[in-house]
Amino acid sequence: MDEESAAVHTTYLTDLIAQSKHNKGAAGQLQRVLNFLGHNPVQKTDNPVRIGVLGASQVATYALIWPAQRIADVEVAAVAARDPKRAADYAKKHGIPVAHGSYQQLVDDPSLTAIYVATPNGLHGEWAEAALRAGKHVLCEKPFTANAEEARLVQSVAAKQRLLCREAFHYKEHPANKAVAQLLQSGAIGQLQQLAVQVLIPAWAFSKDDIRFQARLAGGTMMDAGCYCAHTLRFFPGCSRPHVTSATAGKLMDGGAVDGRMQATLAYPKGSSSSSSSSSALGAAAVGKLEADLRHKGLWPRTRFVATGTLGRVEINNFILPSMGHNISITRTLAQPGGPGNKSDCSPDSLGDGLKEQRHSIEVYGSGESNYYYQLTRFISDLRVLEDKQAPKEAKRAVQRAMDDDARDAIDNMTLIDSIYTAAGLPLRQPTHVAAAAAAAAASKAVK
Repeated sequence: MDEESAAVHTTYLTDLIAQSKHNKGAAGQLQRVLNFLGHNPVQKTDNPVRIGVLGASQVATYALIWPAQRIADVEVAAVAARDPKRAADYAKKHGIPVAHGSYQQLVDDPSLTAIYVATPNGLHGEWAEAALRAGKHVLCEKPFTANAEEARLVQSVAAKQRLLCREAFHYKEHPANKAVAQLLQSGAIGQLQQLAVQVLIPAWAFSKDDIRFQARLAGGTMMDAGCYCAHTLRFFPGCSRPHVTSATAGKLMDGGAVDGRMQATLAYPKGSSSSSSSSSALGAAAVGKLEADLRHKGLWPRTRFVATGTLGRVEINNFILPSMGHNISITRTLAQPGGPGNKSDCSPDSLGDGLKEQRHSIEVYGSGESNYYYQLTRFISDLRVLEDKQAPKEAKRAVQRAMDDDARDAIDNMTLIDSIYTAAGLPLRQPTHVAAAAAAAAASKAVK
C-alpha cells in the first residue's frame, strides 16, 4: 500500500470515528426504537406513491407499513391475501384503506403504482412477474425468487417493462453497513484474507411446520438466514461472484429436502470484484465462511460479520438490524515511528518489531432511522425519478444504473444460493407452481 492510499484510509477512518462520536447523541436507543415502530407519523404529500402489499405477513408490518408512516411521499394503500378475511383483518389492524381477496385483484388495481411482494418464498417470482406485467414497480422480499433461473426471468421482464424491481436487502441501506463496506473496499485493513458471517436463529423462534421449512414453498435456511449470509459475503467486499468450494447441510427437514442449518466455504477468484476499489482489496487467496442456522440451540439470535486482512480486522455485530444497537470493532496493525526494531513503546497495544495495534469501537446510526426506512426512501426516490418525464438526464442515468445493479445483484445472489445447495447435495428450490405441478405429475404416475 502506497503512502497516498494509506493517508486516504486513515482520513476516512478518522472521519468515521468522529461521525460515530457525534451521532451517539443524535438519536438515542429509545428514539431509534420509536422510529422503527413508525412512531410520530408524518403528514403525507398531496399525491404520494400508492403501494400495495402482496401478502398479509408479519414482515410487511415492520418492513413496509411502519417505515411508510415516517415517509411523506408514500402511502400503503391496499393489501391482498389468499384468504379474503385475513386481508380484511390485516387492513383493519393497520389502517390500510383497501383489502383485496386475492393476489390478482391487487396486481390489477389501477390505483397502485408499486407492489411490495411479501408472500412465501415459492411465490415471490410468480407474483413479482405478474406485478411487473401489470405495469407496477416491485420491491420484493428476499430471497428474490426460488432459484437463479427464475430470477433471470423476472429481471428480464422488469427490463422490458422499464420498471424498478428491487430485492429488499434492507441491511445494506443502513449507514453502519455502508461504513463497513467502505472500510473493507478501501483497503483500510489491507488485502482481505478471510470473511466470515454467522446468522444463527434460536430454534424456539419458528415451529417445525413453519413455512420456512416447507419444500413446496421453497423453504430452507439458505432461503432465509442463509440468503443474508450469501449477500454479505458479496456486498461487504464488493465482490459479485465468489464461487463455492464446499457446503454442508444439517438438521434436515421435510423428508430431507429442507436444510435447517447450512455451512459453506467460498473462494474469491481474481478479477471477480464488482468495483475497481475492491479489486485491490481482495487478496488472491481470500476465502469466505458462511454459517446459517434456523434451529440454533442458543437463546438469542446472533448476526455477526468478521473480515480479516493483512493489516487488521473489522467486525460488526447485529448487522441485520443495526438501528437497534450494533458495534463495529476495528483493529489495525500499524508501523510505529522508528521502524522495525523500535521497542520503546511497551503499551499493551505494542506488538514489537516496530508494529502496533490500533483499536477502535464505533457505532454509526446516521439520522437514527431503521434500515427499512432507508430502503423505502431510496425505492420511492428512484421510482419518482423514473416516472418523472422532466427529471434531469443525470438523475435518470443514475436510476438506470441502480436498476442494472438491482438485476445483477438479485441474479448473482440466487446463483450463489443455487451453488451452495448443489455443493451440499440438496435439490435447487423450485417455484411453488412448479413444485405443485411436479407433485401432481408424480401422483398421477403412481396411480397409473
